[in-house]
Amino acid sequence: MLLHHPSERRFRLCAGQLRKLGAVFDEGLLRKAYFATRVIPRKQYDCILRLLIVLPSTVEPHEPTRSPRLWAELPVVTLARTFIKEHHTEELSLTVVARAVHMSPFYFCKVFRRETGLTFTDYLARMPRREREDPTPRPAHVHREAAFACGFQSLSQFNRVFRRFAGQAPSAFRMR
Repeated sequence: MLLHHPSERRFRLCAGQLRKLGAVFDEGLLRKAYFATRVIPRKQYDCILRLLIVLPSTVEPHEPTRSPRLWAELPVVTLARTFIKEHHTEELSLTVVARAVHMSPFYFCKVFRRETGLTFTDYLARMPRREREDPTPRPAHVHREAAFACGFQSLSQFNRVFRRFAGQAPSAFRMR
């Protein structure tokens, strides 16, 4: 990509720099490639750079790498993730989310697992951990309040998930 339209003067500068670096090239092929290079506006270039900087931080490390579609997620799963993030404090179920993306719960569950590598329940269980900066209840808060503030539907579900991630019960964690 180029930010300015290719010119003979700029081509000579580029070719000269390549020669100084010791590159061996066919000047005719280089000239053809240089003048065929796409020119994009500076604003678009800045957006591309921002995306390249932000994109790695949005990829969740616990998700398995999916290469069949080279990271292209199905729109229905993207829509479901957005719905879940926007409504994570409400009571969410497989049926509610499937209905929001206009799919049957059974088929949605299958597609969601194939795309994310996680079951719907596991994905929901990990949501509060990602959404909150400090997922552990503070001594001033009862862990019941923390569980519901994180979006869990029941205290037993919160305890089970907390134990899975922290290796101990919330009350033991708080005491330590």
